[in-house]
Amino acid sequence: MEGKRDLTDVELLERIEQMVWWRRIWLMLKLSGPGYLQSAFTLGSGTASACVLAGSKYGYQLLWVHPLAIIMGAIMLSALAKQTLTTLERPYEVFARRLHPAMALFWGLGALIASIVWHFPQYALAASVLTDWGELVGFSPSPTLCGAVLLGIATAIAWSYSFGLRGVRVYENLMRLFVAAMLLTVLIVVVETGINWGELVRGLFVPSLPADREGLTIVLGGMGASVGINMVFLYPYSLLKRQWDKRHLPLAYFDLWTGMVIPFSIITSLVIIACANTLHAQGIEVKGAADAAKMLGAVMGETAARVLMGAGFLAMALSTITLHMLTCGFIVCEIFGRPTEGWFYRLAMLAPAIGVLGVAYRQIPFWVGVFTSSIAFLLIPIVYIGIFILHNRPDYLGADKPKGTKALLWNLAMGLAILFLSGSAIFLWWLRLTAR
Repeated sequence: MEGKRDLTDVELLERIEQMVWWRRIWLMLKLSGPGYLQSAFTLGSGTASACVLAGSKYGYQLLWVHPLAIIMGAIMLSALAKQTLTTLERPYEVFARRLHPAMALFWGLGALIASIVWHFPQYALAASVLTDWGELVGFSPSPTLCGAVLLGIATAIAWSYSFGLRGVRVYENLMRLFVAAMLLTVLIVVVETGINWGELVRGLFVPSLPADREGLTIVLGGMGASVGINMVFLYPYSLLKRQWDKRHLPLAYFDLWTGMVIPFSIITSLVIIACANTLHAQGIEVKGAADAAKMLGAVMGETAARVLMGAGFLAMALSTITLHMLTCGFIVCEIFGRPTEGWFYRLAMLAPAIGVLGVAYRQIPFWVGVFTSSIAFLLIPIVYIGIFILHNRPDYLGADKPKGTKALLWNLAMGLAILFLSGSAIFLWWLRLTAR
């Protein structure tokens, strides 16, 4: 007797209207994945350092930075999802054919360079954690040992993504668990230390800028880490890897908000609040992972705090390292016109591996991550403009091109995101260069 066949994603989505509301949400969460991948991508050393420095130095003042930046990024990723799932064409090829080959190459090389440069602070952060753990047990691991261990783990995880759809699901489930673990870790501190609700409302809804150059760099770094150019490159390929099409569009939109925007906004806000309640209140200057771990020291012993906080930072760094490798694999294959499979694809993932040299700078992980993110922030508006142009091309989207009120709403949202990010990049860098 033939066993009962499992329903496909599309068949489940077609039946969703017949379900009660809570089962609809549960099904959508179960089928989601690429959004969590993006959330894990952004939660690297740039975001970690920006949040820790923002909270420890400015209290609740910069709570607005990460949520606003990720919302602007989600608008453009939603447009990119519509384009990719409607046409099922690879974005790099679309940019080259319908805009200009130079624009596609700029996007690819910009994302590749950003991934390689961002790789260094990820290894620096991870190595600083291993060094701090070594000190706890009286062992001082060499940079070579740290680098070899970290690169080996990251390569094994990244290569698992190339082993078909099952590998994709396993990888994305790991990213989902990571997001949940980080949320629970920092939540401990916030629950124990409390929340200043008046400061929270002002920090989230009344944007203000620090007057000093250091503070402006933190703002730039926070925005740059939230909407990285390599993150935009990876996203559509993760959709295609999941074998989604335009029938999955409602799921893709839901996934972006529940898997990326909400978890990212909550985690970054909790880290800032926790650091404001502890490090800022105590006047502690943060220079490395051990200093940041003092945030947990307020609610547990120093040793437990250093182990737990270090585990969080290590997970953040490793997840971002593997996602950088994954992105570089896609980029190199696209530039050389090779399929994203086989050994060429896996070897292409090693393009940013030179970043392992960042273990030599493990004593200064925080400022490296922030400054790198602030530089990369200048690259993203050009890619967003390309997405905007394609969204309004009837020869590209055909009958699926938004019309009437929908077109107006899409263009207003995308225009706002482009103006906000490009204007912010120019304005904040001008302020930083003129600040004393």
